[in-house]
Amino acid sequence: MKPASPSCVISLCCLFLLACLPACTILSTTQPTDSIDAVIPSPPQQVQEALVQILTADGYQVHSQVDDSNTLTTGFRNEISTWWNRLLLGPFGVTRSRVEATITSTDDTQSRLRIHIFNEQKSGLFETWDAQPPALAQSAATYLRHVRQSLNLL
Repeated sequence: MKPASPSCVISLCCLFLLACLPACTILSTTQPTDSIDAVIPSPPQQVQEALVQILTADGYQVHSQVDDSNTLTTGFRNEISTWWNRLLLGPFGVTRSRVEATITSTDDTQSRLRIHIFNEQKSGLFETWDAQPPALAQSAATYLRHVRQSLNLL
């Protein structure tokens, strides 16, 4: 029996590693790692506009739920503005986060804002994503402060 050539072994190893990469990028967080709930003395439409502007400026693509216009969701935050960002959100990244926010009306002049941050981190290429608290700049309290500041409530 003839032994396998070194190039064949290397090819098989590369194929195996490429097959393992998608397993390292599976979304594992189902519970928010940071949340805040607050009543804001502004109508829901103004709060929603301010939050969308803030999240967009921070690198999130904001989407409204089709069945519920009071719920905003985002994709993963863009860490850099090039096509390399896909690699940072996948196998080569170390942190990624997304946001879900619900804005409901308590009366004509007040809104309840709930912000949930889903943050994941990993320490290596073949590690899985683990839920971790977000950095202070991407925390729910920081986004709430920015909304209040945008609405001139601070």
